Amino acid sequence: TAVEEFGAMGGAADEAFIAAIDRQVLRSPTGEAVIYIPGYRVTFNQVITLMGAWAHYLGRSSAVVAFSWPTGTRWWNYLTDCPRARAYIPDIARLVALVAERSQAKRLNLIAFSCGSPLLAEALVSLRERHPGEDHAALQRRYRIANAIFVAADIDLTTFARAHLPALSELARRTEVYVSEDDFALKV
Repeated sequence: TAVEEFGAMGGAADEAFIAAIDRQVLRSPTGEAVIYIPGYRVTFNQVITLMGAWAHYLGRSSAVVAFSWPTGTRWWNYLTDCPRARAYIPDIARLVALVAERSQAKRLNLIAFSCGSPLLAEALVSLRERHPGEDHAALQRRYRIANAIFVAADIDLTTFARAHLPALSELARRTEVYVSEDDFALKV
């Protein structure tokens, strides 16, 4: 029904953002937060509408956050938008760290769709690299990531297993990857 802008990331905007998440977390029965990284070919309004519907149909059991990166709405935008979206990986890592380290959420569930999947995977690898001396238990205390879920993931599974899964296994309690053998983008 409305969009409230907190401002550019940093300072007072971060405080207002975390306070909004905490208000939702405190009302939820699970105390969890969900961060969603969409794929390409969706508008900001579509992403926010999806997340609003998701929050509603889940009975407001979690605070829901979406990282909406700019993308075109034509099928051919995949060829330029997904590679260009890699520039947002540090912002995704910062968002996950901000919510994990400063909100009252007991657990985080991270969900990425389509070409948002490699963005989230790389962001999580970068978070893991920030704390090389910490083991799984320490990383769980720091980030509280329950699930890292990759849906219709535009990720080569061999590359994912070698480059991302070791770090994800250290960060998340559970990692799930959903792919389709008939996924045209993966075939290309």
